[in-house]
Amino acid sequence: MQAMVINQFGGPEQLVLRDFPTPVPEHGEVLIKVKALGINRAELYMRKGLFGEVTPVSGIECVGQVENDPSGTLRHGQTVATITGGMGRTRNGSYAEYTCHLAKKMARFCQ
Repeated sequence: MQAMVINQFGGPEQLVLRDFPTPVPEHGEVLIKVKALGINRAELYMRKGLFGEVTPVSGIECVGQVENDPSGTLRHGQTVATITGGMGRTRNGSYAEYTCHLAKKMARFCQ
């Protein structure tokens, strides 16, 4: 998959598009195919290094579709929205084609 990665701390030019391994959901996580993401001040601070060490893939929120829910609770293609829960700080975030996130931190939408 492709992801926008923080190459090194600095300005927006430090965000570079790279091939990155597609995440694999662990227990309690769901793999999301990212359709939209937000850009906010916290991510600017992360990119500049003001929050200290963070994951290489920023992005603390997204809307997307369930690609894989190992628990079987959410169906493939179901629309979900998620925010924080470590996204972009302690776990790779939404500046990517796919992200894994905690199932308990998602809003679910019927289609």
